[in-house]
Amino acid sequence: MLTKTMSIVLALTLMFGLSVHVRAAEEAAAAAKKAPSQEEMMAAMMKAATPGPEHAKLKTLEGTWTADVTATDPASGKEEKSTGTMKNQMILGGRYLKQDYSGTMMGMPFKGGGLVGYDNVKKKFTMLWVDEMSTQMMISEGTFDESGKTLTSTCTMDCPIGDTVSKKTFKQVVTMSDDDHHTYEMFDVTPDGKENKVLTIKYTRAKA
Repeated sequence: MLTKTMSIVLALTLMFGLSVHVRAAEEAAAAAKKAPSQEEMMAAMMKAATPGPEHAKLKTLEGTWTADVTATDPASGKEEKSTGTMKNQMILGGRYLKQDYSGTMMGMPFKGGGLVGYDNVKKKFTMLWVDEMSTQMMISEGTFDESGKTLTSTCTMDCPIGDTVSKKTFKQVVTMSDDDHHTYEMFDVTPDGKENKVLTIKYTRAKA
């Protein structure tokens, strides 16, 4: 009886071991099959790094633009007007649009700059902006609508006003009217989803 029991246990053990071995072999084969070759990895990296039609769209914004700026206080509705100049240049092999802004804000000289690109992996436009009114980088992501004329993006920043640091969400909308005109709008988005326009910049291409 003991021998028979031992035989059954041994058989079950062998079957279990064989099952584990087969499963491990199958998983190893599947992993080997999924692992890309060196050539496939290089091709994927090249594809992700190659500028495409979205980058060509950014190139249409190259050049010098005059800026007609309206800053709006959402609480009072009071507007403040100013002007400036934006110089845009494609850099790094046409992968990014470098922006250099100079003008006035709140009656004082104002400078800022940014980078706009298209992430081939995320399938989104990405924007980074810095200026003299903050030590934070504004980093946002967005997409064009079906018309290809309106780019909507969002970002979240830390608000320094108050006893504790809070998060502020902003929506940005760039509307491309034609090759010589586009508008930038920024909205302060409240926690309940209400959008208050705080900035409008109308850009016109400067003629040589």
